[in-house]
Amino acid sequence: MIVVFEPTLRGSGHSVLNAGILITLRQVFPSTPIAFFGDASHLENVRAHLPIDVASTVAFRPVSFELPLVEKYRRKQVEALVSELFRETFQAHAFVYLLTTSFYRFLVPLLVRIAAVLAPDTRVITHFMLHGTNRDELQHRSRNPLVRRWDVQSAIQRVNPSEVKFLVLDAATIPAWSDISPQLEPMLLALDIAIMPGESLRSGIRSSSSTPLKFGLLGQATEAKGFFAFRNLAERVEERTPGMAEFHLVGRLSSALARIDTGPLKLHSEKAQERDRPAAQMDRHSYMAKIATLDYVCLLYTGDYYDSGASGVFYDAVNLARPIIALPTRFIEDAFARFGNIGFLCRTASDVDEVVRRILHGDYAKVYPAQVRALQTARQYWLPDAVAARFKASLEQACPELVKALRATATDIRFEPVARAAPK
Repeated sequence: MIVVFEPTLRGSGHSVLNAGILITLRQVFPSTPIAFFGDASHLENVRAHLPIDVASTVAFRPVSFELPLVEKYRRKQVEALVSELFRETFQAHAFVYLLTTSFYRFLVPLLVRIAAVLAPDTRVITHFMLHGTNRDELQHRSRNPLVRRWDVQSAIQRVNPSEVKFLVLDAATIPAWSDISPQLEPMLLALDIAIMPGESLRSGIRSSSSTPLKFGLLGQATEAKGFFAFRNLAERVEERTPGMAEFHLVGRLSSALARIDTGPLKLHSEKAQERDRPAAQMDRHSYMAKIATLDYVCLLYTGDYYDSGASGVFYDAVNLARPIIALPTRFIEDAFARFGNIGFLCRTASDVDEVVRRILHGDYAKVYPAQVRALQTARQYWLPDAVAARFKASLEQACPELVKALRATATDIRFEPVARAAPK
C-alpha cells in the first residue's frame, strides 16, 4: 500500500508537483494501491492535473489537518490526531510506503513512533519530501534537552536508514542537504519534479524572439525569488532603452510584497489588497499561456532557499522551451552543465545587466533557436517516463525490500473519503 500525505497545502499550491509525484509512483508501481490524504481543495486541484488513467487508480481521501493550529497543540494531542488519521491504513496492510509531500519538524519523530505503536506487525517505510523551507527546521536545535530529544536531528539518530528516507526534488541538491546535516547523507534520495507533457502542446513552442522583447518572473514573487532584482533590472532597462523591452510578473505578489511599488513591471495577477492576504492565484491554463508569450524567463534567486531546493518555475520554462537568464544555484548550474546552452548563466547582477543589454542590441538573436533546441532536449529529461525510470532505479538500489513488497500487492482496495477535524 502506498500512502501519500500532504499535511500543509490548500487549493492549487504545488498541485502540479504533487500530480507529478502521483504519476511517477503509478509508473514505478503500476499495480499497487495508492491513497492520497490531503485537504479537499488541494485534492481537487491535483486530480485536475492527472491523466484519467492515473486519477482513476488513486483513492483521494479528504482530511482536515490544520497545521497552523496543530503546531500549538501539545505533542500527545498531535499524536492522537495523526494516529486516528492513519490507524485504519496501517492496521489493514502488512506493508505501507508512506510519502509525505510536505515536511514539518514534528512529523519525523511522530510518524516513526506512530507507525510502531499503531501496527507493530506492519512494516512502514516513510519518505519525507524536503523543500528549501526545511533548511532552518533541520538546522534549528533548542537549548532545552527535553525539546532536543524530539527534534529532527535526534529522530534521525534513532531511526533505521532503511525505513526512513528524505526525498529531494533534484539530485543536484543532495550535496547541499548533506552539508546541512551529514547524518542525512545515507537517507537522501532524489525524486525529480516531473513536467506535464500536455501543457507545452497547448501553449506552443517558437524558435525566434519577439519585438519588443518580453522578460518574465514566474510564480509567487518573493525576495528570495529575485523580485527586487527583477524590478530594478526593468527600471534600468526602461531608462536606457525605453520601449525595447517589457518585464512581466506572471503569477502573483506574495503577501509580504503586496504594497511594494512594482515600477515598470506588467502584472498578470491581482495585487493583494492587504499585506496579510496573498494575491489571487492565476489558473494554470492562463499562467502557462502567459509564459508562452515571453521570450526569456528570469531566475534571479537570492539567499540559500533555492540552493537546497528546486524551483517549479524552472521546469515551467523548460516545458515551454523559454531560454532562461539565471543567477547560480546548484540545480540551475547542474542543468547548464548537463544540457549546455539553455540560456545565460550569470554570476552577478552586473552580468545580468550586460546580458540583457546585449540581447536588446541583437547580439544573441542567432543563438536563440539553439537555446530553444537545447531546452527541448532538456525537457525529455523531466518527462514523467524519464523521472519514473530514475526514481525506480534509485529505489531498487536503496530500498529493495520496499520495491519487492509493493510490487507484490494488487489494486483492489479503495478508501471512502473521510474528513477528520483537528482536536480543540
